[in-house]
Amino acid sequence: IMPATSSLLRTVIFTAATTFLWLVRSTVRASWWFVTSESTVASWLQTLVFGVAVHFLWDKFMAANPNGEGRKALQELFSMDSMQNAVNTLLDKSTDFIEWGIKHGIIRGKVAADWIGRENKKRVEELRKLAKAGDGNACYILGESCEHGLRGLPKNNAKAYNMYKMAASLGSARGLDACGTCLVHGKGVERNATYGVGQTTSAAENGCALACFNLGHWYASGMHGLPTDRSEAKTWLQRATTPIAIRELNSQQVQQAKSILNALRACEE
Repeated sequence: IMPATSSLLRTVIFTAATTFLWLVRSTVRASWWFVTSESTVASWLQTLVFGVAVHFLWDKFMAANPNGEGRKALQELFSMDSMQNAVNTLLDKSTDFIEWGIKHGIIRGKVAADWIGRENKKRVEELRKLAKAGDGNACYILGESCEHGLRGLPKNNAKAYNMYKMAASLGSARGLDACGTCLVHGKGVERNATYGVGQTTSAAENGCALACFNLGHWYASGMHGLPTDRSEAKTWLQRATTPIAIRELNSQQVQQAKSILNALRACEE
């Protein structure tokens, strides 16, 4: 009786899990409206579907087993290779659902906070490994995280500057520009505007869009020991706002760059 019961239990759980996965995936893929609409009905459906996904997939299989014991237990329950693959797919898709739900504010509270905390920790560990291996971009991202308190790291300007300095030494133009801005503001390092402007200029000459933006802004306003020079300001801001370079700037910087350029052009008329 016991083997038959165990087999029946495996079949029931497997059928229920795969059916649930098929229903959710079909719903999401079949209707763009479901994903993007802000209507009351769509919001209710999103909350319902992702609430169920979180309850049955996240809480039961992942949150209680952060080190992977839940996945292992399910794989042992479904001993056939095909069933193991199905369980892996189910768990991987549950991760996608959770990330989507958190991003769109559907999943909130402790579940979201715990998930973000784990993802931040994982990401920082990956970045530190890359930084030790000589990846300048990883060093820059770690410096940015320390400067602004991102990815779960506390704000620490001194550490930020050291990471930017390491990034610059590894050939990162963004790291070089970040060193320059830290120096002109005395952020995490003793203030040295002349040296800082020199580093930002080198970064701009190496194609860093943010450095071009900074130089253009400084020349337009006569900041950090630079003379007010409309021609230089216009040159650097135009470089910062080319179709490719502008992707490196945030929306506020883009708006500010365009505003300064418009003002400079108006002065020429």
